[in-house]
Amino acid sequence: GQEGGRASHFLHLGSALAATVLLHRLARGRALKTAAILTTPALALTAGWSLVDWPLLGICAALVLSLDQDESADLSAAVAAGLLTKYTFVPFGVVTLMIGRRWRGAVWGGVAGSVFFIRNLVLTGNPIAPFFTAAAPHVAGYRGHPFLSSYVFEGRFIDESLGASLLMGGTMSAGLLSWTLVGLGVALFLLAPSARILVPYFAVPAARSADEGRVLRVLVIVAIMAPLFLVTYFVDRSEVATLISGKVSDEEFLTRQRVSFSDIRALDAVLPPESCTLVIGLNETFWFTHRVRGGGNFDGPRLSQYLETATPDALRGRFNQDGITHVAILSGAAAPTAVAQKVEERQTDLSPAARRMLSLTLDRFAANVTARGHATLFTLK
Repeated sequence: GQEGGRASHFLHLGSALAATVLLHRLARGRALKTAAILTTPALALTAGWSLVDWPLLGICAALVLSLDQDESADLSAAVAAGLLTKYTFVPFGVVTLMIGRRWRGAVWGGVAGSVFFIRNLVLTGNPIAPFFTAAAPHVAGYRGHPFLSSYVFEGRFIDESLGASLLMGGTMSAGLLSWTLVGLGVALFLLAPSARILVPYFAVPAARSADEGRVLRVLVIVAIMAPLFLVTYFVDRSEVATLISGKVSDEEFLTRQRVSFSDIRALDAVLPPESCTLVIGLNETFWFTHRVRGGGNFDGPRLSQYLETATPDALRGRFNQDGITHVAILSGAAAPTAVAQKVEERQTDLSPAARRMLSLTLDRFAANVTARGHATLFTLK
């Protein structure tokens, strides 16, 4: 990584460790239950990745613990943290609070965690923007068809597999809250979303599940061992050990793992210190050391809406207002996966109208053009 990239990964690894402690407490100290959750590939493979799934799971565990222990301050903190982390916390939080029937502290947590929603309401008129708008990302049907096999284990989605141990823990769930969360997870499963969205709906019931008998204990142990072999295989295939051992440098490793890395490094080297670049075609803006703006996962519709102005002069005026000095277009840089849904997630595709308006604007207002590999950099005048 660059400019603090390692620090980000250690921070997320720390959050994964904190979530583990909370899950162990939720499982009332039962190591087998905790291990069944931690070995879920969607968790085991992503610990330390710059994703919010581990922190979100820890927050969900903290919310349920605060209800069990009737701790209003902890409840307030969990609600606020969940709302500030991810939209998918909302259905989990609403169901948990309705069944727990403890609202003391939840209101203040809701107020503290509503900053992002208020911002959206002020700027767009929609508190959960971009959802339910023309710029909404295409997240429904992410996995194509909701086959259970592709959630328990699917070779194309190894880093998202829920794992047999997690589902097995869910079958031993006890109590209204646990069964309701499992039911809600199944309902979301029918929409075929990304598997990591579903993790809290099965992990929390698994931690709270009833004590298993000897036969089920053996089955859980077997189910734990299978994902462990899968994780070992994945780590070996990613060749991350060569980086840890020092056999390859950071740059050599990233160049081999991320096709876009070399192109972005080349662009970054020619950007002026005070530049602000609009990146089109790829969401991996974190490689830049200069200021950049770009779309995130599935943000093609939002970025298209930004570019779809009436005239090139209007788009140039928008660039001026936002301080955009350069436009970088990355095309043909293959994503490090052949899965269509993940390619769509990582590559920012524009609508025909947005592409046309951007092309007209660059034809008229580009002062200089620089090509670097799969990337083209336009300097605006």
